[in-house]
Amino acid sequence: MGIVLHVLTAVTTAAGLRLRRLGVVRRFPFTRVARLLPRLLRICAGVLVVWIGVLVVELGRGAGKRSFDTSWIGLDLAEVAALLMVARLVAVRHRATGPAAAMTATLLGLDAWFDYMSAAPQLEYLQAMVLAVFVELPLAALLAWVSLRTLDWAAPMAGAAEAEPRDRVGGVR
Repeated sequence: MGIVLHVLTAVTTAAGLRLRRLGVVRRFPFTRVARLLPRLLRICAGVLVVWIGVLVVELGRGAGKRSFDTSWIGLDLAEVAALLMVARLVAVRHRATGPAAAMTATLLGLDAWFDYMSAAPQLEYLQAMVLAVFVELPLAALLAWVSLRTLDWAAPMAGAAEAEPRDRVGGVR
């Protein structure tokens, strides 16, 4: 699974760089989004922690045992960690923001897909569809956009007047 995420992240980042160089991706004002995005991602992570609590309560004694149902808790915990990581990276304009945002978008897309495909008919299916359409996929799309926009931090275009990219959290290259 880790190698799949690594390959998808590398492909997404490479495709984004190519699109930026070709001028296909237009420049949108990113400064306002960059100020609000860390807060939004932390809120999403907090809501997801509450959702994990609901899952643990629903599973009852089954939580912690090796089963397909408890694997969702692990995936959701990975999403919480990824959302918090991207929030921090965006806040400090770190050069790893693009790949981290692409990886998080991939995780959210995978979660939406597997929720949808593994849901039982009726209520569970409707719940999976609503979460996918209104929460997971829009957030994944936002993170994919962030991944494209933050490529300027890692590989600025010639003549672009962007802020200096950061090499490590809090440090300037």
